[in-house]
Amino acid sequence: MNVLIVDDSKFMRTILRAALTNMGFLDIYEATNGWEAIRKTYMVSPDIIFMNFVMPEMDGLESSRQILENFNDTKIVFVTSNEYSEVRQKIQEIKIYDFLTLPIEEEKLKRIMMEFEEVLESM
Repeated sequence: MNVLIVDDSKFMRTILRAALTNMGFLDIYEATNGWEAIRKTYMVSPDIIFMNFVMPEMDGLESSRQILENFNDTKIVFVTSNEYSEVRQKIQEIKIYDFLTLPIEEEKLKRIMMEFEEVLESM
């Protein structure tokens, strides 16, 4: 399973990578903004993307919209420090798999990944 972490914060990418690696996921790629996320998606065809909502150059909403136009099987999990309801209002028009709020709760991350693996196995 290919995983893409998109965040302008190296610290946040490192935390997510470490948590996912500890769960046994090894094919993890990184991008630092929305433009790079789109390019990396074409390169590695991630199964799941952990996308920061607020980033410079292109935010997570716009890059998710563009990614899902061409990779509609890719699942996107927004990672945000914003209030869930505020973010939800802004992204109602696109299909997001789940949300992960900061600070990251490893139990919720595990649940997301386990559910996603079950979806992949049933396909």
